[in-house]
Amino acid sequence: MDIGQTLRFIIAGSFTAGIYFLLMLGFLNLGFPNMLAALAAHAIAFCIGYLSQKRFAFRSETGHSRSLPRYAALQACCAGSAVLSAWLCARLAISTPTVVAAITTLVLSAVSYITSARWVFRD
Repeated sequence: MDIGQTLRFIIAGSFTAGIYFLLMLGFLNLGFPNMLAALAAHAIAFCIGYLSQKRFAFRSETGHSRSLPRYAALQACCAGSAVLSAWLCARLAISTPTVVAAITTLVLSAVSYITSARWVFRD
């Protein structure tokens, strides 16, 4: 992986993670339960993340018929990771919305980066 691609991935991923974080925080502040907030934020961030990673970060020529199902599989794992993170926060009595949103965002970002780079957008 070249440095330009890595930097673009970080930019696109940070942008998507920021959107996820703000959505998660907003849903939590509206009174959504942790797990529902995580799922809702993730669903919205999915579309933005796919297009920004495919077009901007990786400049992938792989057809949507190949990369979209892989990205969807990855994001299903990410959604599970986000929900698990939110559940663990609740079990550990971590209830501050900013902390819950930050923890789920960090877990989600790590899982997404590793799998996207090694599988989803590989041409």
